[in-house]
Amino acid sequence: MRAWLLLAGFLLQAGIAAAAPPAVCPVPGKVGDCIFFSFDWDKAGVPKYTIVVQENHIVHYWEGDSFYDEAQRAKPSLTLSDVTFKKIFTATEPGMLHDCETKLHKIAQTGKKTLQWYDGDQYAGCTFNYSENERLNDIAATFMAMAETMQIGDKLKHDQRFDRLSLDAEMDSLVEEVKAGRAIEVQNIAPVLQNIINDDRVLERVRRKAARLLEAAGVAVKAFAS
Repeated sequence: MRAWLLLAGFLLQAGIAAAAPPAVCPVPGKVGDCIFFSFDWDKAGVPKYTIVVQENHIVHYWEGDSFYDEAQRAKPSLTLSDVTFKKIFTATEPGMLHDCETKLHKIAQTGKKTLQWYDGDQYAGCTFNYSENERLNDIAATFMAMAETMQIGDKLKHDQRFDRLSLDAEMDSLVEEVKAGRAIEVQNIAPVLQNIINDDRVLERVRRKAARLLEAAGVAVKAFAS
């Protein structure tokens, strides 16, 4: 930290603006180190969201700019399977978070992705649309698959309340996304799926699909009458 301050002082004297040194993992009350991922693309259904994975397997997901408003803080933390935790937390190395963006031209835009690594007061991070490091793309895709589950869960919750006829197609979408690996960690929307299972106003085939998804995620399903 002292070295940073000396460097910042030199840059200011030279008339060069210096960025603030990175702080610890930007989650209030967090424990230990973390990996921080944010997505920003105005063409996406949810144009901006952030996921933070802590070393104690606690996960925070929020949409929009800030975690610090009361509504975001009130949301429950998510859980992460050992497989996904290992893929994200142990595969992300500070050395790979440098000059991430591809040098290739005419790459389709798929959203600005920022991946940051915090270890105590150490920090590494980069922002990219597409990287030539396939492991980095894979880690980003894993975070995006976690977000996809949460976003479909929100749609299911909305449809159950306001548009039950749309639940059939939305549940099929979730089943397909899970099958393709584009939606993961389904246990984090277990309350939404269980509410659908319990709702006898919902088509039976939709309720059964919800039950199968929970069972596959290792979540106990409360039986419902057909």
